[in-house]
Amino acid sequence: SKYFDSALGQQLRSARVARGLSQEDVARLAEVSRATVVALERSPGAARVHSLLSAAHACGLAVNAQESSPQLLGVGLLARSKPSARESDM
Repeated sequence: SKYFDSALGQQLRSARVARGLSQEDVARLAEVSRATVVALERSPGAARVHSLLSAAHACGLAVNAQESSPQLLGVGLLARSKPSARESDM
């Protein structure tokens, strides 16, 4: 549903902001385009699953797809700031 898509997009954006990441940072970490990150934050239901999983992971989230309505779950990385230079090179 549109509400579901909107809620996932808001969770993704909130996690990104909480980690101090820009959309460009997430795009680089997830190996997707910035346009994909923008689209995920607006309507993730229209995205490829791999793109959603990659962006969620870059923001410190995991996807719980076992429910009838998938959810993004924090996995303990939200307190971290931007990746160090060494992490960025990986």
